[in-house]
Amino acid sequence: MDDFLFDVFSQNALLVDTETTGLTLEDEMVEIGLLLFQFNRDSGEILAILDEYCGLREPKSTVNQGAQAVHGIPAEMLKGKSFDDAKIKRMIGQTEILIAHNVEFDRPFVTKLYPEAGEKDWYCSMSGVGWKKKGFINRKLQYLIKEHQIVIGQAHRALDDVKGTFDLLRKTDKETSKPYLVELIKNGPFQL
Repeated sequence: MDDFLFDVFSQNALLVDTETTGLTLEDEMVEIGLLLFQFNRDSGEILAILDEYCGLREPKSTVNQGAQAVHGIPAEMLKGKSFDDAKIKRMIGQTEILIAHNVEFDRPFVTKLYPEAGEKDWYCSMSGVGWKKKGFINRKLQYLIKEHQIVIGQAHRALDDVKGTFDLLRKTDKETSKPYLVELIKNGPFQL
């Protein structure tokens, strides 16, 4: 009986963040961070962290100086690196929900390399939660992390930002007394 309830109310989600050579669609991903977790759809309770991955990739093009200034990943760090495509595809295959803090930015880079991710529902933690209505002056991840007293390793590194987003979505909304994750899921997938 317990297994039946667990299956009915639980769902997997994959948090995604990318770092790139620049801001255009012609640019390339140089880092991806993923965190696969299981949660209760009704309560927003995290049931388990199932897997995580962070990988670097040497791009065919050069890293824009502005992008490098943001993420701090020099070309030397990327030399000879490639993503573990099999692991990434396996993690994507374990969920119907992908979450990114800025879906409009991350989704095109991910689906360019992993088209199967484009067949999933994408949720945007930046626009899918009413941050401004809750009194926050902006929706930027680093600001929200700071306002919620979340400590991460290094801002604008893929896995650290994914973990920061995860911790943010677990925080309790003062209005509803439920995790922000509940509002995000309730508001539905991001519409392109």
